[in-house]
Amino acid sequence: MDVPADADGETVPIDRMDSSPKNACLGKVFTAPTVNTRRLICKRCWFRYRLGLPFAPVPDIHGKMRSPVSRLLLQPARPRLVRASGKSAFSLIELLCTVAIILIVYSLYSTSGSRHYQARQKALCQQNLEHIYVALKMFAADNNAAFPVVTNAATSEAPLSLLVPRYTSVTEIFICPGSKDKKLPEAKPFAQRKISYAYCMGRTINDGGDQLLMSDALADTRPKETGHKIFSANGKKPGNNHHRFGGNLMFCDGQIQSSPAEASAPLVIPPGVTLLNPKP
Repeated sequence: MDVPADADGETVPIDRMDSSPKNACLGKVFTAPTVNTRRLICKRCWFRYRLGLPFAPVPDIHGKMRSPVSRLLLQPARPRLVRASGKSAFSLIELLCTVAIILIVYSLYSTSGSRHYQARQKALCQQNLEHIYVALKMFAADNNAAFPVVTNAATSEAPLSLLVPRYTSVTEIFICPGSKDKKLPEAKPFAQRKISYAYCMGRTINDGGDQLLMSDALADTRPKETGHKIFSANGKKPGNNHHRFGGNLMFCDGQIQSSPAEASAPLVIPPGVTLLNPKP
């Protein structure tokens, strides 16, 4: 079955029909380029034109004659939204409230007085104590199982300084990350400087696993009963490495426990052992 002649006067069988137009000169099928529609907005009436070709002439919608095609291409533009001054002020208040909430959440999680912040610092503090214990064990191996002793030492810096630089050259482990103590020079003894940890001088590696060896800076150096304050309870010195959220305790076998500000078990200091706090 044949169909009527196409634009070139040729009769085309039904099985040869093609929707693509032909170039009249070359007799080849070609595809017209696809273009994006162009949108123009009339500044007089805020109507939007939708033109199928990028270079098509803009119809005059304000003329007396308007074609049906122009009416189809014409559609109202979205109205511009203008807020009242009161509405803008309310939005500013919302923005300020949002910023305030963000700052409050940030302070709860990232400042030194935050429980979440100090929990992270306690974990880092435990790592410091683990590294110090390795140095203490090596010292004890060379000194008949005894940990460092300095006669008449008044603070923990003097005996613990004996570990540097022979048993460890890393001094940052003697500064608690939760405290604000200054950094120490690397590989240099620190007897004349300040560290962050208390130390029970006179212990040996053979003492039991329930005997305190080191800890975060303490509220004082007296023996404690259960419930007594061992760390700062209000975030103020002394004993405030971790603000008011307690601290870490390390025992003679190397185990480390996190403790609240109040002692959960008696803290006994036997004869021959001196509990030394760091310098204030």
